[in-house]
Amino acid sequence: MTFETPTRYRIRAREQYRTSRWKNGQGETRHIIQAHINQNTSYRISQATIHHNSQFSDFSGQQRTLVLLKGMGVSLKHKTQRGYDVVHELKSPLSVARFNGGDETSATLLDGSVEVLNIMASEGQLSSYVEIVTPSMSVFALRQPQSNYACFYANEGCDVLIRSCLVNDGSDNVTKVSVGSRQTLEFNEAVEMKLIKGCGVFVQFSTEQLPSYGKYRRYL
Repeated sequence: MTFETPTRYRIRAREQYRTSRWKNGQGETRHIIQAHINQNTSYRISQATIHHNSQFSDFSGQQRTLVLLKGMGVSLKHKTQRGYDVVHELKSPLSVARFNGGDETSATLLDGSVEVLNIMASEGQLSSYVEIVTPSMSVFALRQPQSNYACFYANEGCDVLIRSCLVNDGSDNVTKVSVGSRQTLEFNEAVEMKLIKGCGVFVQFSTEQLPSYGKYRRYL
């Protein structure tokens, strides 16, 4: 097993995240990655703390996924663009809600501030695959030919094994990597990642429609 730092990944520290005000001015967010593929297609991952009950900014044209990272919980109430009322109750760490960025969404804290991970992708242009990862689980990054970006966000200190999918000569090509809490492990080539300690969130964006495998049905 090799422990060198290969080109297949890099670790983005929390200090490297760019901080900006929310679009509606009611808080701050830390941008982990924000990229534009073309004028109409973009994706973004950010992390924020919600300190008080607030209205979400309007991000029409974006498909949003919110993951509770820390705190006692938050209730999200949406008025959809079709006029329906939808509620997501995120009560435990790594609970997930998926909704349209154009919905009228408000957040009500259940018992104090919460930290959340926010994932956005241009609706109809990109798919965002979001997977909660716990020990012994494996995920594959950047295997689809139209994949644009893949990463693993560590919700606490994590140890992972990374195996290149590009090497098939029978040699040992596994790398053990430690990822600190709130750091992001970004992948530069097709790999298999296996989590052996900690927990976190795997995210991948693709111009192909990636299946959700029913990952969100238990959170609704």
